[in-house]
Amino acid sequence: MATVKIDNLEINYIRQGEGRPVLILPGWNTTIEVYHLLIDAVSKYAEVITLDMPGFGKSSKLEESWNLDDQIEFVKKFVKALKLKEFDLIGHSNGGRTIIKMMAGDVDFKVGKIVLMGAAGIEREKTAKQKAMIGAAKVAKKFIPKGMLEKMKQHAGSDDYRAAEPVMRDTLVKLVNED
Repeated sequence: MATVKIDNLEINYIRQGEGRPVLILPGWNTTIEVYHLLIDAVSKYAEVITLDMPGFGKSSKLEESWNLDDQIEFVKKFVKALKLKEFDLIGHSNGGRTIIKMMAGDVDFKVGKIVLMGAAGIEREKTAKQKAMIGAAKVAKKFIPKGMLEKMKQHAGSDDYRAAEPVMRDTLVKLVNED
């Protein structure tokens, strides 16, 4: 394990193996430990790099919520700090979402292969129940006092939402709401 400082955030990361670099961008609320089997397998053939994203694991907590563009800028700075010029990418869940949008824009590095595992950010058709819950939440925001609304969110939100601190909840909402 190592750390690098990016914009006053201490970022915990691991580099293991030799060969062409492979950067793993983790999913929401996952840490390096979640990826040990993948790291061990891929590091037999390549140099594997993965990190605890800000707000998770042993990396610094966020002071304010981020949107997807903030995450992309952070990943670009991380890549630059580690002096990566050409590498492959693996993205799990929210890491996949980040890769999809990042690679549609301008980057200062070359990516060969991309593997997406359970990538978020690919809009799926919502069920009738999901549509009803979204509609009810929009109406509730207009008429229910903020304190009561927060209590309702604690019961209706996803496990990730309920487990997150307020800054990370706001970040999750921003990420989920971006197509």
